[in-house]
Amino acid sequence: MKRIPIQHGKRIAAVLLLFLLLLLPSCAQNEKEANQNDRPRSVSLYFFHDTACGACDGTKDFLSIFEEQIGDVRELYPYTLEMQNVFQTEGSKSFERVMEQYGLDPESASFPMLVINGKELFGLEEIEKSLRENFLSAGEAAVTPDELAFTVEKAPEDDLFRDFPSADPGESVVLYFYRSTCPECVTTKPVMDGLPETMEINGTESTVTVYSLNSRTGSNPERIRYLFEKYEVPEDKQMVPIVFLRDSYLAGYDEISAGLEQGLLDGGGLDFDFSVFQE
Repeated sequence: MKRIPIQHGKRIAAVLLLFLLLLLPSCAQNEKEANQNDRPRSVSLYFFHDTACGACDGTKDFLSIFEEQIGDVRELYPYTLEMQNVFQTEGSKSFERVMEQYGLDPESASFPMLVINGKELFGLEEIEKSLRENFLSAGEAAVTPDELAFTVEKAPEDDLFRDFPSADPGESVVLYFYRSTCPECVTTKPVMDGLPETMEINGTESTVTVYSLNSRTGSNPERIRYLFEKYEVPEDKQMVPIVFLRDSYLAGYDEISAGLEQGLLDGGGLDFDFSVFQE
C-alpha cells in the first residue's frame, strides 16, 4: 500500500477544510432561501357561512366588519379573500379543501368562521375582535419589509390630536367614539344626532361641536386608548359608545343618554383644549 507523506496529508486536509468553510455559507444561504420560499407570499382569507335562506345575504355583516377593521391597511399586504356558503355544494367542497390544506379539524368548526393563513376565528364577534390583529400578523409573516406596498406608522402620542382645531371661545366640544357594528352605538346614535347645534350656557349661546370617531379606523384606536389612560377610565368602563368632555367622560348608552346634555349645560364641553394632549 502506498503511503502518503505526513506533510502532504496535512495539505490535503487543509484544502478539504477550506472547501468546507466555503461551502457552509452557500448551504446556509440555500436554506434561508428555501425557508423564504416556504413561507406564505400573501394573506389568504376564507370566510365560510351556513346560509340556507335564498333571500338572505350571509356575507353582508362580515364585509362590514372587514371594511371597518382593515379598510385602512388592507392594501398594505397582498391578500386574497374567498367567501363560501357551506350550505351549497361548492362551498362545502371549498371548506373541506381548506380544512385539509391547513390540517384543521372540520368537526370542531362552527359558522360563520374565518380562516386567515390557517388561523381560525369563529363567530362574527370573534372575527370583529381579532381580524385586524391577525391580518397584520399574517401579513408581516408573509411579506418582508422591503416588499411592503407602503408603511403604516403609529402616530406618536403628541401627534394624535394635532389635526383637531382649537376650540373657539364659548364653543362646547364632545369627543364621541363608536363602532358601526356595535348595537349599543346604534341605540346611542339618535341621542348624539339629537344634540342641539347651540345651547345657552351661563347666559351665553354656545356652539356644540361633536367629533364622531370610529374606534376601529385610522389613529382612533390609539386615540381612545390614550384617552382611557388620560381620563383614568377603569377597565369596566373602557367601551364604546363613550364620550369625553373637558374633564369627564360618559360610558355606555345609559350614561350618555342621561347625562350628556346636562353635562354640556353645566359647561363640561367648554374650554376643551386639545393642546393638553400634546404635552
